[in-house]
Amino acid sequence: MNQKTTIQIFCAINPSEDPDKIKTAVNNIFPEIELDVSETEISGKTNNFSTSISNIQINT
Repeated sequence: MNQKTTIQIFCAINPSEDPDKIKTAVNNIFPEIELDVSETEISGKTNNFSTSISNIQINT
């Protein structure tokens, strides 16, 4: 059985935050995500789960 996984992200941008730094942080975890950036939020989605999960370190 093949299942398609979609990851969606959403992040509000506060006035004191730098949108470029938030974008960089998201791209560090999800390098292939296409982001939509406005003055108040960043959102995006990706179907590449395998690349994304390898970038997440889990501390146990």
